[in-house]
Amino acid sequence: MRYLLVISIFGYFIGIFNPIMEIDAMQYASISRELLRNNLFLHFFDNGNPYLDKPPLIFWITALTFKIFGFTDWAYRIPSIFFTIIAIYGTFQFSKMYYSKQTATLAAIILSSCIGFFIMNSDVRTDMYMIGPMMLAIWQLDLYCKKNNWKNLIFSSIAISFSMMGKGPIGFLIPIIIIGCNQIIIQKIKFFFNLKLIVGLGIIFFFLFPMSYGLYTQFGLRGLEFFYWTNSFGR
Repeated sequence: MRYLLVISIFGYFIGIFNPIMEIDAMQYASISRELLRNNLFLHFFDNGNPYLDKPPLIFWITALTFKIFGFTDWAYRIPSIFFTIIAIYGTFQFSKMYYSKQTATLAAIILSSCIGFFIMNSDVRTDMYMIGPMMLAIWQLDLYCKKNNWKNLIFSSIAISFSMMGKGPIGFLIPIIIIGCNQIIIQKIKFFFNLKLIVGLGIIFFFLFPMSYGLYTQFGLRGLEFFYWTNSFGR
C-alpha cells in the first residue's frame, strides 16, 4: 500500500514545470513577486494597487521560494506540494491514534489520491496552505487532549495560526469544532476549562500579530474586519 501512496504523491510533480494558470494562481504569483520587488512584506499590492482579499501565507512562502529558486513556475508550486504532504502525514498519524496502521495508511492513500489534491497542486491557490496546517493542528490538538503535553499544545497552536494565515478564521474553527465535539462525545468537558488553552490562544495571537499589524497599517480597521469576519462569514 505504501507504493500507492508514493505513486499518488509523485503525481503532484507531473506538470510542475507547466506555465502558471490564469487567473487566480497567476495573480498570487505576481503579488508574491511584487513583495520582493517592493521589499514590503506586511503590505500587499497587485500591480501597484492595494490588495485586500486572500490571507498572506501563500504570498510570504511563495516570495521565499522565489527568492531562493528564482521566478519559476515550479518554485510557485513546490510549497503547495509540501503542505499537501503535511496534510497526508497528519491524516495518517491522526487515524493511527484510533485505528490500525493499515487503516491509517488507507486513509492517507484515499486522501492523497483525491482528484482535488491533484488539481490544487496544478492550479495552486490558497487551499493547501490551509489544509496542511489544519490537519497537523487536529492531530496535535488531539494528542494534547490525551497526553496533556505542552509540546503538543504549542505545535497545534502554531499550526492553527498558519492555517488561519492560509485561508482565514475557518482554519481556527474547524480544528476547535472537531476536537471540541469529540471531547463532548467522550464526556471530557473539562477540556474547555483547561487554563493551558489560554497559552495556546496567546501563541496563536503572537503568530497572527505581524499579519494583523500589516492589515491595520495598510487598511485600518477595515482590513482587520475583512480578514477576521467578512472574508469568511460576511459575504
